[in-house]
Amino acid sequence: MKRRTLILLLGGASSGAMSVGTGAFSSVSAEREVSVNVVEDENAYLGVAVDEKANAVQIKNQFADHLDLTVALNSADGVIDEIEAEGPITFVDETSRERDIDVDDESGQGKLGPGNEAHVRIDFGEAGEGSFVLTFTGEAGGASVDKTREFTFRPRDVTGQVTKIKFPGNDKLRILTGDSNGNSGIDGVARVKLYSEDDNGTVTSSDEFEYVPVNTNLRVGDFAGERTGSIAGIEVEGIDGVFEKPDSPGNGSGSTVDKDDTVTDPFDE
Repeated sequence: MKRRTLILLLGGASSGAMSVGTGAFSSVSAEREVSVNVVEDENAYLGVAVDEKANAVQIKNQFADHLDLTVALNSADGVIDEIEAEGPITFVDETSRERDIDVDDESGQGKLGPGNEAHVRIDFGEAGEGSFVLTFTGEAGGASVDKTREFTFRPRDVTGQVTKIKFPGNDKLRILTGDSNGNSGIDGVARVKLYSEDDNGTVTSSDEFEYVPVNTNLRVGDFAGERTGSIAGIEVEGIDGVFEKPDSPGNGSGSTVDKDDTVTDPFDE
């Protein structure tokens, strides 16, 4: 459930983005207590950006000396599954939540060398938007750095790219965005409404559309609310009708329903 496709967005808001706020305070100060506001992260002594391939915060030491850096998680809006830090940095979780944090420092130097990079990856357990605030403090030679940035995860909305629904059996479904029955399509999330059937044969739907991941197997428990029973079908926002689960299991690998084969009100008596 935590797999997402993220891109970098600066200076605006959009779906399909991990954005970094540029309005937070940051400064670099020398031993003479002279401070300089850092305007552009890319040109700052401590570069902070988003590594799109790694889906992580990229930290680059642009000082001329080794940097003794501490990265602190100040707050998080969303349920965090896992935090990983890679590189010679110290990571501190200040949100008062007990969780294991894996810091991988292959260099063994304890400090971030000039021109070297470190990464912090925070995985949210839910498909919706999540945000967190990081503070970067450290010293390099005779200079110190203090920077705070807010990051927001916005999974790519690929609702309009949904082509079909696969029902692979074992009471699962998979929302597909590609032409094949595999996972060749665009990853992201889609807005859907689940239909489930209880032991008495009564079919009910979710109250509202919700975002769930595409191109991965989903069960009833992966949807919002305390839904029970078995999967009966699914509705995708913007596509008329319901992808009704076929009675036949298909050729052994499950059944697939194309978006042109949806049914209008299939569960009305």
